[in-house]
Amino acid sequence: RMKIGIDLGTTRSAASIVEAGDPTLLMNDRGDRLTPSVVFYDDDGVHVGKKATSKADAGEPIREVKRKMGTDEGAECNGDEYGPVNVSGAIIEQLVDQSETYLDEPVDEVVITVPAYFTADQKRDTRDAAVKAGFNKDDIELLYEPTAAAIAHGFSNDLDDTMLVYDFGGGTLDISVLEVSGDKFSMLATAGDNELGGVDFTEAIVDLLADEYEDEHGVDIRESAEAYEN
Repeated sequence: RMKIGIDLGTTRSAASIVEAGDPTLLMNDRGDRLTPSVVFYDDDGVHVGKKATSKADAGEPIREVKRKMGTDEGAECNGDEYGPVNVSGAIIEQLVDQSETYLDEPVDEVVITVPAYFTADQKRDTRDAAVKAGFNKDDIELLYEPTAAAIAHGFSNDLDDTMLVYDFGGGTLDISVLEVSGDKFSMLATAGDNELGGVDFTEAIVDLLADEYEDEHGVDIRESAEAYEN
């Protein structure tokens, strides 16, 4: 049975396998190892990743859906609303389909990483998204992101340490303390912010520059969507 790991990120996602003890990120149909966590719906179906971003002229794609997991808050696309489970399920399904193409065999099981501070509702929605993507419930595992990082750092290295993992993602931030003893990893404490990540820092920098430009030239570039995006 083929098992893959999926990092279902706020801004980008990836799939991987472990071969002979070494992890390998799988390439998607664009030859990239990272897929934008962006989804667009139209009459032709569901588009994920760069195919979704290329549809920007036809409407605004759905982004950063990970922040909505565990809530009833939907996202609008082309006049229709889609729940976070369905959107995340589309991203997972795309990653799996492309992994199967890359591996030339079916994927039976999946391990999905989630922030350590994810609530029970957020973890439930992540599992439900994997079910939407075609997995049986018994074939889905969740792994805390800081634990995954600690494993990557210390697996088979016979460590006996207390480790702090600082996970600064595109949309979320968490800091966790783990106790590592050999190949046993125990979470001691964690804290995080679901609304603080790289996209927030990018927006803050853009706003700062836009304010300076407005002070100097008297024009607010944020009023022009084209100028603001560029």
